[in-house]
Amino acid sequence: MKAQGSGLTFKGRELGSDELDVIRDVVGSFKRLSRQELANTICELLDWRRPNGGLKTSEARELLEMLDAAGQIALPAASTRGRPRGSKTKIPLTAAGQAQPEFHAQLREVEPVRLCLVESAEQRRQWRELVERYHPEGCRVPVGAHLRYLVEICCPLPQIVGCLQLSSPAWKMKARDGFIGWSAEGHRSNLQKVVNNSRFLIVPWVHVEHLASRVLGQMARQFPADWERTYGIRPVLLETVVSVEHEGTCYRAANWKAVGETTGRGRMDREHRGAQHARQQVFVYPLERDAIQRLCQEAVPSVEEKSTELPDDNAPDRRELLAEKRRDIGKRYELLKGQLDERGRRCWLGAEALALGRGGLTLVAEACAVNLATVKAGMSEVQHSPIEDKGKTRIRRKGGGRKSIEERMPGIKEELEKLVDPYTRGDPESPLRWTSKSHQHLADELTARGYAISADTVRKLLLKLDYRLKANRKTREGKQHPDRDAQFQYIAQKSREFLDAGDPVISVDTKKKRKSETIKTVAGSTNPKGMPRRSRRTTLVSATPKIG
Repeated sequence: MKAQGSGLTFKGRELGSDELDVIRDVVGSFKRLSRQELANTICELLDWRRPNGGLKTSEARELLEMLDAAGQIALPAASTRGRPRGSKTKIPLTAAGQAQPEFHAQLREVEPVRLCLVESAEQRRQWRELVERYHPEGCRVPVGAHLRYLVEICCPLPQIVGCLQLSSPAWKMKARDGFIGWSAEGHRSNLQKVVNNSRFLIVPWVHVEHLASRVLGQMARQFPADWERTYGIRPVLLETVVSVEHEGTCYRAANWKAVGETTGRGRMDREHRGAQHARQQVFVYPLERDAIQRLCQEAVPSVEEKSTELPDDNAPDRRELLAEKRRDIGKRYELLKGQLDERGRRCWLGAEALALGRGGLTLVAEACAVNLATVKAGMSEVQHSPIEDKGKTRIRRKGGGRKSIEERMPGIKEELEKLVDPYTRGDPESPLRWTSKSHQHLADELTARGYAISADTVRKLLLKLDYRLKANRKTREGKQHPDRDAQFQYIAQKSREFLDAGDPVISVDTKKKRKSETIKTVAGSTNPKGMPRRSRRTTLVSATPKIG
């Protein structure tokens, strides 16, 4: 809290003398209200709200208590109900949160990796227990807005392997503020576009190389839409701090940038008493290309607010109209995006932005949670694409997209054919002659030969080469006696005669003793389409007769 003449500034909000008089009048007139109810009332009267419309009750209550401590108001006594203020939440420890057997794997073996937003009571309990047990800082109630995620791997079996927490940024951080270079007005206007990664945990028994950096990258792509949907602000910068005792390797691997160190004062050292905590490294990660420019912008009427379609004399009405437009555009996009391909979605976004006029680009991007560049590309395609191209079905320009594996790894098809068909093309000592020709075995062998490839890509290549996984087909009958059918008819007739007479019939089936050569097997093997491996119908190698 900083005094300015007859007013003051508290957490970026400037309170004039008239607003302070309102606070004094409310507190003096309603002495029977609790501190919580007073804070809610103050927020409603001063329109002190979060971007999502919620009241800033905790901030208002903190302001009231500071004014009370300064002797400017007299608050009612704090309620003694509930747990004592400052006490730590007790987190039950269960058997489900105990350490598991050591798990070692490669990243490709556990994919896909998912981030599950913590929403249910069971998810919250699990998140709190894991962080309390295994994170060095333990589990603490975050200050302000926050989202939590559970990290899940899906193979070999689905299991939770980590936790994430994103929360409100630090009010002041010299290294971060120096990197951004914003003014006091820019800091006040745009601080809430910065989000702090306040907790990150991979449980200690899981050892998967590159998993941590993979999770950080996925978090940066996924959470902005969740944050905007929950709090109404699209973040543009991530921040975090790491103890100087650690290198922050996973953050560096995920392209976060180290911008300096903290002074060790802590966020509550408003009296500048000096270092009371361990120094920490500061890392930042821009979520947009123009993140710094957007954070440095001072509070000016937005592009949308300058639109001639919106009223100029009533700011609350203008904001309400913008919010309604965002909701309508977002609903239309959700209904249509499943029916359109990539180019269709892009052109729809561009058409919406053009129809809205000035400010439509930002409005559509925020409403549909897409990148500004995507909307710009759609606007360009709608405006400048040649008429003859409008009806074509191509989604991307010719040559766009990922290159095929044959282009990236010349010779891989030939190597694969040598492994799959060693009898005709490969080395007689092929390592796969006496093993299963499964996609995974083929992928492992190709990787050992210098071709980094997955089992799924092997499957696709085999389909291109017209190979299929097939079982052997029994087609070789051998020579047949010309009277074979007559013999069986004679046997059947004699059997009926004996059975009619009440005599038993014994059937004896014998085979000539021979080696088991091409016999039918249960497992399949990869062969050219329409060319299964031939085998005999008979598979016995013993001359012992069967009686039945």
